[in-house]
Amino acid sequence: MARQGKKYTYLLLEKVSAGYLMVMLLGFPLFYHNNYIDIVQAKKNFFLTATMVYAAACLILVFLGRKKIQVWERHVPEKQEGKERIHAWIESLRLDSTDLFAGIFAAGLLVSTVFAQDRADAWRGLHGRQMGAAVMLACIMAYALLSRYTRITQAELWAYLLGSSAVYVLGICNTFQVDLLQMKENLAPEEHYFFIGTMGNLNVSAGFMAIMVPAGMALFYYARERFSKVVYSGYLFLGFTAMLCCRCDTAVVCAAAAFLAVYWPAFVSEGGMKKAQQMFGLWIAASAAVAFLRVAFAGRVYAFDGIGLFTVSWEMIAGELLLWGALQLYTRCAWKVGEPNRMCVRRILYGTLAALAAAVIAVVLVKSAGGARTDNSIWGNLKITDESGNNRGYI
Repeated sequence: MARQGKKYTYLLLEKVSAGYLMVMLLGFPLFYHNNYIDIVQAKKNFFLTATMVYAAACLILVFLGRKKIQVWERHVPEKQEGKERIHAWIESLRLDSTDLFAGIFAAGLLVSTVFAQDRADAWRGLHGRQMGAAVMLACIMAYALLSRYTRITQAELWAYLLGSSAVYVLGICNTFQVDLLQMKENLAPEEHYFFIGTMGNLNVSAGFMAIMVPAGMALFYYARERFSKVVYSGYLFLGFTAMLCCRCDTAVVCAAAAFLAVYWPAFVSEGGMKKAQQMFGLWIAASAAVAFLRVAFAGRVYAFDGIGLFTVSWEMIAGELLLWGALQLYTRCAWKVGEPNRMCVRRILYGTLAALAAAVIAVVLVKSAGGARTDNSIWGNLKITDESGNNRGYI
């Protein structure tokens, strides 16, 4: 009976966790209160409220279960006493290195809050981005609960796909000055450029996409069924297009980092290389689509600059096609030769990529060593100024 009670409580915790995850994946990205006027405060309140309710529900279920919730295979016999029972309980918590760093982070947050000059602001986040210690600790708590009681199902996957896809569509439309939700009606005209959807401004939207799109890349990489591959392909094309339309350097840099993470293990697997190549092809197609739309709707598209302008240029797209072709040739030929030859080809590719990266860095350094930026062209934007990286550059 005790074991059945634990199973039942654990199932309830799974259902509560699934509900919270659905709310955060589908509700949080699309939630707003007073258009853009209080969007940061509205998002923060939504997250804190949902997380507190979720945590309270989990605590109530654990309390009503009368025993510490454990995975079924780690059932603790009723007669265990003393140190053995304590050790079994600690083991049931399933602590790992991520939990350790989360605990260190939480301790650091509490210490910094206690010693802050304005403790109320440090705790509640009353100004600026409003990310006080309360929000950070709520994130840690949500992680701790979800990592133990979540079992991803098709419902959560569809919530992830639909919620983030809606944000992508809004961002793409806003780039071409189509405000589907009329959220800019009480926003100053000079601010229209910076706000592109229900996640808020360019930087926040870029951060959201930099998390969601790589997750879609992982799903595509490991997909087996044809229907899943088709769905994830459409999702990635939409996500890549939105990242480019975000007009934020952060989005492009994060996309490049995600592709490096994909290709690194893929180079030793023929199937992995095919998947990576398909994703790279989707990125090139998205870049070409944005480049074409910028020409077709030149009169109503917001300006691109920096890395974003370089990424959607026809020169860059041509270069990406050449790189895709070289990698495709490697994919077709590498597994027809022996391992020593394959390693040799791999070293040549690594060396070529390293040389290209060094060349880009050298050009940036040379351009940045000159005088002030003279134009807004692709090459002109390689010069680092205070405006670079969405006003994150340093002279």
